[in-house]
Order: sequence, then structure tokens, then C-alpha cells
Amino acid sequence: TTASTSSLGIKGAPTLVIGTMNSREDKINIVKEHFIRKGYRVHSGLQFGCELVLYADDPSKVHSDFCVYIIGDGAPTYMFDY
Repeated sequence: TTASTSSLGIKGAPTLVIGTMNSREDKINIVKEHFIRKGYRVHSGLQFGCELVLYADDPSKVHSDFCVYIIGDGAPTYMFDY
């Protein structure tokens, strides 16, 4: 898999760029691992119409904070943290 993390520290600069040769499943796994390293609890978003949902705490205690969509099949995927 090909992924790189930006160290620019510029708002709006991508923090994760996923290459074009990755399968959709690879992209989902790369993004999932990225958010796990950031401290989120990551679960499937299938029932919510997205690839992943992110929780800051135990999902039985809180609602999800974010839904994650993977877009850009056949093109690099850029992920932004704001």
C-alpha cells in the first residue's frame, strides 16, 4: 500500500494521501488505521451509508462524531483534518 502523511502543518493541507494503485478495501484499511492512531474508535459505517464511523468514546455511551466516505476510485484519495 502507498500512503504518506503530510508534515506541512498547514490548515487545509492533506494529512494523508493514498495512492491510485490501492484497492477500495486497502484505502478503507489505511484510513481506518489512520483514525485509530489518532485515538478514535473506528467501526463499519455500512448501516449509516458510509465506509466508517468514528467515536471519541465507547459507542454504547456516545453517538458517532464523524462518518467517513472514501471517494476517488482510480485517483489519489486525499484526507484532510480540520
